[in-house]
Amino acid sequence: SLYQTRGLSPKQRSWMFEWTRNLYASNERLHRLGKVETPQCSFCDQTDSRWHMFYCTHNEKITFTLKMIMGEVCEEPVSPTKLALVDFNPPELYRLAVLFFFIESSMILQSSRAKQREVSPKDFCATLRSKAKTLQAATGRVATFEAVLEWCGRLAAEVPLQQN
Repeated sequence: SLYQTRGLSPKQRSWMFEWTRNLYASNERLHRLGKVETPQCSFCDQTDSRWHMFYCTHNEKITFTLKMIMGEVCEEPVSPTKLALVDFNPPELYRLAVLFFFIESSMILQSSRAKQREVSPKDFCATLRSKAKTLQAATGRVATFEAVLEWCGRLAAEVPLQQN
Protein backbone atom coordinates (compact mmCIF):
# COMPACT_ATOMS: atom_id res chain seq x y z
CA SER A 1 0.00 0.00 0.00
CA LEU A 2 1.18 3.53 -0.74
CA TYR A 3 0.22 4.52 2.81
CA GLN A 4 3.00 2.34 4.15
CA THR A 5 5.70 3.88 1.97
CA ARG A 6 8.75 4.67 4.08
CA GLY A 7 10.38 8.05 3.75
CA LEU A 8 7.32 10.30 4.01
CA SER A 9 7.38 12.91 6.76
CA PRO A 10 4.67 13.02 9.43
CA LYS A 11 3.28 16.16 7.74
CA GLN A 12 3.06 14.33 4.40
CA ARG A 13 1.39 11.30 6.00
CA SER A 14 -1.08 13.59 7.76
CA TRP A 15 -1.86 15.38 4.50
CA MET A 16 -2.43 12.05 2.72
CA PHE A 17 -4.75 10.90 5.52
CA GLU A 18 -6.84 14.08 5.26
CA TRP A 19 -6.85 14.05 1.45
CA THR A 20 -7.90 10.43 0.98
CA ARG A 21 -10.66 10.70 3.59
CA ASN A 22 -12.09 13.84 1.95
CA LEU A 23 -11.21 16.05 4.91
CA TYR A 24 -9.57 18.62 2.62
CA ALA A 25 -11.37 21.95 2.93
CA SER A 26 -12.75 22.25 -0.61
CA ASN A 27 -15.73 24.53 -1.23
CA GLU A 28 -17.83 21.42 -1.82
CA ARG A 29 -17.06 20.14 1.67
CA LEU A 30 -17.31 23.58 3.29
CA HIS A 31 -20.72 24.09 1.63
CA ARG A 32 -21.98 20.78 3.08
CA LEU A 33 -20.80 22.00 6.50
CA GLY A 34 -22.59 25.35 6.03
CA LYS A 35 -19.33 27.35 6.03
CA VAL A 36 -19.62 28.80 2.50
CA GLU A 37 -22.64 29.73 0.39
CA THR A 38 -21.76 27.72 -2.71
CA PRO A 39 -19.78 24.60 -3.60
CA GLN A 40 -18.46 26.40 -6.70
CA CYS A 41 -14.77 27.00 -7.24
CA SER A 42 -13.53 30.53 -6.56
CA PHE A 43 -11.71 30.56 -9.91
CA CYS A 44 -14.13 28.89 -12.34
CA ASP A 45 -17.77 27.75 -12.51
CA GLN A 46 -17.14 24.10 -11.58
CA THR A 47 -17.81 22.38 -8.26
CA ASP A 48 -14.72 22.65 -6.06
CA SER A 49 -14.21 19.00 -5.11
CA ARG A 50 -10.99 17.74 -3.58
CA TRP A 51 -9.49 16.80 -6.96
CA HIS A 52 -10.82 19.86 -8.76
CA MET A 53 -7.60 21.82 -8.24
CA PHE A 54 -5.94 19.46 -10.72
CA TYR A 55 -8.51 20.29 -13.42
CA CYS A 56 -9.29 23.94 -12.64
CA THR A 57 -8.10 26.79 -14.84
CA HIS A 58 -6.28 28.15 -11.77
CA ASN A 59 -2.69 26.86 -12.03
CA GLU A 60 -3.58 24.75 -15.08
CA LYS A 61 -0.19 25.44 -16.64
CA ILE A 62 1.36 23.45 -13.82
CA THR A 63 -1.31 20.81 -13.20
CA PHE A 64 -1.52 19.72 -16.85
CA THR A 65 2.20 18.88 -16.93
CA LEU A 66 2.11 17.42 -13.40
CA LYS A 67 -0.64 14.94 -14.39
CA MET A 68 1.20 14.09 -17.60
CA ILE A 69 4.44 13.29 -15.73
CA MET A 70 2.63 11.18 -13.12
CA GLY A 71 0.71 9.32 -15.84
CA GLU A 72 3.93 8.51 -17.69
CA VAL A 73 5.74 7.32 -14.55
CA CYS A 74 2.77 5.20 -13.42
CA GLU A 75 2.15 4.03 -17.00
CA GLU A 76 -1.56 4.85 -16.79
CA PRO A 77 -3.69 7.99 -17.05
CA VAL A 78 -4.27 9.94 -13.87
CA SER A 79 -8.02 10.17 -13.28
CA PRO A 80 -9.95 12.24 -10.72
CA THR A 81 -10.66 9.05 -8.75
CA LYS A 82 -6.98 8.09 -8.71
CA LEU A 83 -6.11 11.61 -7.53
CA ALA A 84 -8.79 11.57 -4.82
CA LEU A 85 -7.73 8.18 -3.47
CA VAL A 86 -3.99 8.53 -4.14
CA ASP A 87 -4.41 5.34 -6.12
CA PHE A 88 -1.24 5.29 -8.17
CA ASN A 89 0.75 2.24 -9.17
CA PRO A 90 4.27 3.46 -9.85
CA PRO A 91 7.17 1.06 -10.30
CA GLU A 92 8.69 0.25 -6.90
CA LEU A 93 11.77 2.39 -7.65
CA TYR A 94 9.55 5.48 -8.04
CA ARG A 95 7.04 4.79 -5.29
CA LEU A 96 8.36 7.34 -2.77
CA ALA A 97 9.20 9.85 -5.49
CA VAL A 98 5.67 9.78 -6.96
CA LEU A 99 4.05 10.14 -3.55
CA PHE A 100 6.44 12.91 -2.56
CA PHE A 101 5.88 14.70 -5.89
CA PHE A 102 2.09 14.41 -5.64
CA ILE A 103 1.78 15.36 -1.96
CA GLU A 104 4.18 18.30 -2.04
CA SER A 105 2.71 19.54 -5.33
CA SER A 106 -0.78 19.34 -3.85
CA MET A 107 0.27 21.29 -0.77
CA ILE A 108 1.81 24.02 -2.95
CA LEU A 109 -1.34 24.19 -5.08
CA GLN A 110 -3.60 24.29 -2.00
CA SER A 111 -1.58 27.16 -0.59
CA SER A 112 -1.78 29.00 -3.89
CA ARG A 113 -5.55 28.60 -3.99
CA ALA A 114 -5.90 29.78 -0.38
CA LYS A 115 -3.89 32.90 -1.23
CA GLN A 116 -6.11 33.47 -4.28
CA ARG A 117 -3.17 33.66 -6.66
CA GLU A 118 -1.42 31.40 -9.10
CA VAL A 119 1.97 30.03 -8.20
CA SER A 120 4.61 30.64 -10.85
CA PRO A 121 6.18 27.54 -12.39
CA LYS A 122 9.57 28.90 -11.29
CA ASP A 123 8.48 29.18 -7.63
CA PHE A 124 6.64 25.85 -7.81
CA CYS A 125 9.77 24.04 -9.01
CA ALA A 126 12.05 25.87 -6.57
CA THR A 127 9.85 24.82 -3.64
CA LEU A 128 9.71 21.20 -4.83
CA ARG A 129 13.49 21.08 -5.33
CA SER A 130 14.10 22.51 -1.88
CA LYS A 131 11.76 20.00 -0.23
CA ALA A 132 13.33 17.13 -2.21
CA LYS A 133 16.77 18.24 -1.07
CA THR A 134 15.56 18.20 2.55
CA LEU A 135 14.12 14.69 2.03
CA GLN A 136 17.40 13.48 0.58
CA ALA A 137 19.41 14.97 3.45
CA ALA A 138 17.07 13.45 6.05
CA THR A 139 16.69 9.99 4.52
CA GLY A 140 19.59 9.55 2.11
CA ARG A 141 17.12 8.74 -0.69
CA VAL A 142 19.21 9.88 -3.63
CA ALA A 143 17.05 8.18 -6.28
CA THR A 144 13.93 9.97 -5.00
CA PHE A 145 15.76 13.30 -5.00
CA GLU A 146 17.04 12.77 -8.55
CA ALA A 147 13.61 11.71 -9.85
CA VAL A 148 11.93 14.80 -8.37
CA LEU A 149 14.68 17.01 -9.81
CA GLU A 150 14.17 15.43 -13.24
CA TRP A 151 10.39 15.97 -13.07
CA CYS A 152 10.88 19.58 -11.94
CA GLY A 153 13.19 20.09 -14.90
CA ARG A 154 10.53 18.70 -17.23
CA LEU A 155 7.86 20.80 -15.63
CA ALA A 156 9.96 23.94 -15.98
CA ALA A 157 10.78 23.10 -19.61
CA GLU A 158 7.21 22.23 -20.64
CA VAL A 159 5.43 25.12 -18.94
CA PRO A 160 5.90 28.35 -20.90
CA LEU A 161 8.57 30.34 -19.10
CA GLN A 162 7.16 33.70 -20.15
CA GLN A 163 4.19 32.96 -17.85
CA ASN A 164 6.35 32.66 -14.69
